Amino acid sequence: ALGDLRQRVAEAQQQTAAELAERDATIAKLTSDREKLETYTKKTLGNVQEKYSVLVQTYKNQIRDKQERISRLEGELERHRRELASSREFSAVTPNGGGGETCV
Repeated sequence: ALGDLRQRVAEAQQQTAAELAERDATIAKLTSDREKLETYTKKTLGNVQEKYSVLVQTYKNQIRDKQERISRLEGELERHRRELASSREFSAVTPNGGGGETCV
């Protein structure tokens, strides 16, 4: 009976050791999978952030260029308005509508 009991204890120990080894293998695989997923996520996030930064800089440059163009065109418009007003004033004070002809 004692030998039978020892045999059952030995079998139980072997089964427990096998279950522990299986759990350890599962834990190691899950840990590895988690590390791979974290690495992939960090890499993907870095790529997205880089693309976002490039797009933001591109749009900022485009906005700056458009603002410079608007400022330039506004300056040209103002210059044309002044020239038009000046030519109207000149026409108003010269005889014959500013044709440069003199009355005889």
